[in-house]
Amino acid sequence: MHTITSEEPLAESGTDALPRGAWFVLALTLAFLLGSWSLLDGYQLADSVEYMERAQALVRGEQVVDSISIRSFGFVSLIAPFFLVADWLGVEDFKTVVALVRLFQILLGLELVRVCMRIGARVAGGRAGLLAGLVIGLNPIFLQFAISPVSGIAAAVCIGHALLALMDRGEPRRAFRAGLWLGGAILMAYQTILVAAALVGVALLRDRWKHRRHWLALCGGLGIGLFAAALLDRMCYGA
Repeated sequence: MHTITSEEPLAESGTDALPRGAWFVLALTLAFLLGSWSLLDGYQLADSVEYMERAQALVRGEQVVDSISIRSFGFVSLIAPFFLVADWLGVEDFKTVVALVRLFQILLGLELVRVCMRIGARVAGGRAGLLAGLVIGLNPIFLQFAISPVSGIAAAVCIGHALLALMDRGEPRRAFRAGLWLGGAILMAYQTILVAAALVGVALLRDRWKHRRHWLALCGGLGIGLFAAALLDRMCYGA
């Protein structure tokens, strides 16, 4: 797929280019996220509490006995270091730890907005990239979930990077990197298996068997992610 340019130039050339004004969109998104956080009363989502409980239990080698939910431990592994450091420092009041986890989630949200702007700019030019960033960054659902530690934002970031890597055929290693990102998305949230399968199917239709090295590299990267997810399940669930 070739880059479609618009009248508004990109800030820099190449696949990593962001449209001019991207930093304003990111700053505006950050302001809205902080405003959303300031209005938050309590933990908002039971899932976010469970993710943090699982992260703390993982660090301490304990089991979460009051939950029967089956979740991928990829996102839990991302936030576990916050609880590990807190235990090392002997922290008893975990309000600061929770605040740091929320800040980490906000950074993931900003990265999602940045990735969406890059995708929009690649598809239809700089103005479309800015519009994509605004549509995501000012979305009420996004503003709700990007301040609470749940896995959907991290999974979406992985899907976005996979899409960027797949937009140009390039070398097989680029397809392999896209597969790794898809595998990372599955590590974050099992629901992305359907998205990953659809993207692999679209890549096969695009490349056909003539360019099978790219498609096989994509599947290889995805396979590593699936193996890692299965290994984490084995370690944490015993099956």
